[in-house]
Amino acid sequence: APRAPSLRSPSTVRHQLRDAEKALAKAQRLHDRLSAEVADAAADHEALARLGRSLGDAADELRAAEDRWLELSEELDAAEANRRAERAT
Repeated sequence: APRAPSLRSPSTVRHQLRDAEKALAKAQRLHDRLSAEVADAAADHEALARLGRSLGDAADELRAAEDRWLELSEELDAAEANRRAERAT
């Protein structure tokens, strides 16, 4: 006869419930904060413009950092390949 699936203990479920409540409260606080920021910025076109410029600047910095990382990664790969080739000779 097939076995019935085991159930989690009440203490396990309580622990998971407390964790879920904490996660819910954290998500609600984040939602409330972001809603307030959007409401504040929506009423202030200058703030929206500043936020847009800041976001654009941040995106530019991110692209530059990614490009630099790729360059260094390729340089490292080439240096390691060169080192292996030198050892092989």
